[in-house]
Amino acid sequence: MNRRTALALLAGASLAGCRRASTAHRSIRVVVAPNISATPLYVADELGFFADEDIDIRTQVIAESLQMVPLVAAGRADVAFSSVTPAEINIVARGGRVRVVAARDAAVLGCTHEVHGRRASFPNGFVHVAELKGKRVAVTAATSLTAFILDLLLESAGLNTADVERLMMRHSESTAALLAGQLDAAVDMDRNFSTPDIIPGPSIAALVPGFQYSHIQFGERLLDGDLGLGTAFLRAYLRGVREYRGGATPRALSRIAAESAMSPVAVLHACRERLPEDGRVDRTTVQRMIDWSVRNGFANQSMDAAQIIDTRFLERLATRTS
Repeated sequence: MNRRTALALLAGASLAGCRRASTAHRSIRVVVAPNISATPLYVADELGFFADEDIDIRTQVIAESLQMVPLVAAGRADVAFSSVTPAEINIVARGGRVRVVAARDAAVLGCTHEVHGRRASFPNGFVHVAELKGKRVAVTAATSLTAFILDLLLESAGLNTADVERLMMRHSESTAALLAGQLDAAVDMDRNFSTPDIIPGPSIAALVPGFQYSHIQFGERLLDGDLGLGTAFLRAYLRGVREYRGGATPRALSRIAAESAMSPVAVLHACRERLPEDGRVDRTTVQRMIDWSVRNGFANQSMDAAQIIDTRFLERLATRTS
């Protein structure tokens, strides 16, 4: 081997090492539930939007969304696609580094339905929240977003949880229970039912316009490291939102259908307007969740929504695109 060849090989090895180090540095671990609102993440990945930002996405699917924020707070993931939870409020109150940085899923009139009922239980249609009185209603957990949504709906009709028989079930279990007649209704924002035996009920979009179900949450690595990395992640993700809302049909839709036990056709034709294109966070929504958590004893102390929201990344995006 001559000297020139040896130098070229050494240079190539050095560049390859730099690329590997760069890729490792730009790797982002994301925890996400198997639901339709996660689709833009997969669209952005499949279409190379993250690759354009030199980001390698490592996705971990977790069926129980309440587990996501604690994983991010513990440094075992960098990003969570999750609602604001009582656990997060307590973590932030203790000085934990996890924050809401963008919105990802919102209630839209005519598009989203938070509660679904068994047709046999609502023979005249499921139009009014008051029709839930005395019914068996499933939520995933007492501290979950589904329980919060149920409380909001009941409150709008002058009811409370004592007026229904509230049962705790995973989404897959509640679907089977509805079909088997063991439930009258279930709260689930991500379920698209293709059976005539289950019908949509009232929507919270009529009660709280702009209500946001869940958000993108960053952990310590993105919050306290290079802000450009978190900004690049959001830029790629929001490109995915625009593509998905524009009609993109990623291969991942079949995967989401399988993981969530939903019909592929129902997933394919799910309403896409619920996904905000600008990621802007509605502070009122976050404050509602905080107040509910404190009122029910799930969170140890109250706080202003601004304490749990970090606007720096969206502000950087707006500056770069203006």
